[in-house]
Amino acid sequence: MNLSELTNAVVTKTKRPDKAEDGSILLAIQEATLFAHNHDFFRRDIVELPIIFAVPQFQGKLDYPTVLPGFRKIAYWRKFEPRACYVGEYLLPVEADQLLNQFNNPKTNKYYLAGRVINWVSSTADPAHLIGYYKYPGITRSNYDSWIGSDHPFPIINYASGIIFGQIGQQDEKTSHQSLAVAQLGQVLTSDIESNAR
Repeated sequence: MNLSELTNAVVTKTKRPDKAEDGSILLAIQEATLFAHNHDFFRRDIVELPIIFAVPQFQGKLDYPTVLPGFRKIAYWRKFEPRACYVGEYLLPVEADQLLNQFNNPKTNKYYLAGRVINWVSSTADPAHLIGYYKYPGITRSNYDSWIGSDHPFPIINYASGIIFGQIGQQDEKTSHQSLAVAQLGQVLTSDIESNAR
């Protein structure tokens, strides 16, 4: 379903078209969409992005809000040779206070998060890296883009309906709709476990 269809479904469930007119249902759908995508690290939320360097690099910094739009968390980070389309070794996550090995030498093929920056160190001078990261869905009126909303809309509809029921003082309806949404998200999780059907 698209955003308009989700809105209509929430209006139908809550019988409150006034909440669509005042923007409450849009906010509820936005919150429900983020709730659904944050329920787990779904593989369908992963976006791959090649980062190509002007000259090969042994280390660097990445301002992730600028370079990785909608960033939630790194899924994987690999060395990449774009001319040969060769994907190489993984860079692995490490905490900033664990960058030195037992001999006090810097560890390589690692990355770590420090505020808005992801720092990385490689054992080789790399022409590029390929980063797979979990991306938040677009939730604005002009850029609503949720595969859960499209393929499995009922957790979003029920969670958003629960928010509206809570706003109008119907706590039992709120609880039942949001509990149903959580159960339905379990089904979404089951359907996203493997890339291929059996």
